Amino acid sequence: MDKHIYLDVDMDYFVSPIVKVSVDNVRLYHNESSGVEAAAPAVKTLREHGLSWKAESISCFTNHKTSYTHWWISKKRDNILLHIDAHSDMYRNGSKDLRKLPNGNIQCYNYIWYGIRDEYIGEVYWVIPNSIKELMEPHRAPEIINKELISEVHRDDRGLHIIIECIVITGELKKVPVHVCTIDMLPHFDAVCHKVTLATSPEFVPASCDDFVFEFLLSFGGSKETAQNIYNQHKNMLDKTAEEIAAAWDKIGR
Repeated sequence: MDKHIYLDVDMDYFVSPIVKVSVDNVRLYHNESSGVEAAAPAVKTLREHGLSWKAESISCFTNHKTSYTHWWISKKRDNILLHIDAHSDMYRNGSKDLRKLPNGNIQCYNYIWYGIRDEYIGEVYWVIPNSIKELMEPHRAPEIINKELISEVHRDDRGLHIIIECIVITGELKKVPVHVCTIDMLPHFDAVCHKVTLATSPEFVPASCDDFVFEFLLSFGGSKETAQNIYNQHKNMLDKTAEEIAAAWDKIGR
C-alpha cells in the first residue's frame, strides 16, 4: 500500500478496569486492584491481519504523547494510524481549525490531534477493548469526536466510521476518516509498519500491573533491557509526597 502505517499501542488497552482520567507523573490509582489481558494474542491477531514490523522501528516510553515526537522526526505525511488504546487520545478539541491548537499543550490525551494538524496522520483506526465496544453505536460518535467536526457517521460489520472535517497546518480543509473497531474487525493490510510506538502509561495502571510491562513490551518486540528501564520508571513514579498527590486529585476535581 502507498500509505505508511504507524502502529501505536498503549499498555492500558490490556488493563481493566479502565482508568478514565489521570495527571502526568502522578500515579493516583497505584493501590487499586486490577487485572491484565495477555498481549501475545493481540500481536498474533495483528499479524493475521497482514501487519509486520522490524525491531528497529520500535520505540518504547511511558508518556503516550511521545508518539507525536516520533512522527515529527519521521516527517512522513498522510499516514494510517492504528491506535490500540483504552482511550481515543483525541480529547479536548472542539475547533475545526486545528491551527488553533497551542504548540505547548501536546499531552497524552490530545497528541493525535497534533498529528492530524501537521498532516502526519491522515486516517485513524481506534482499536478499542471489547469491554467498551458499545462505543461503536452511531449515536455515541459525539462522545468520541466533538460533533462540530463530524460530517458523516455510519456503522457496518467493520465498526463505526466517523468522517471529520478539519483545517490542517497548510490551511486546507481535510476530511479525515476515524474508524472505531475491535482488533478482530481490522481490515487486512498486508504491510510493514513504518513505526511502532509502545506506551506504558503508568498514570493509568495500578502498581500491581507493573510486572506486565515486561510481557507487553516483549510481546511487541521490545527488548528486555528497555522493559526493565521502563519498569524502573514506573516504580520511581510512586515516590510522591502527600501534598503532590493531594494537588493531583484537586487538579482532576476529586
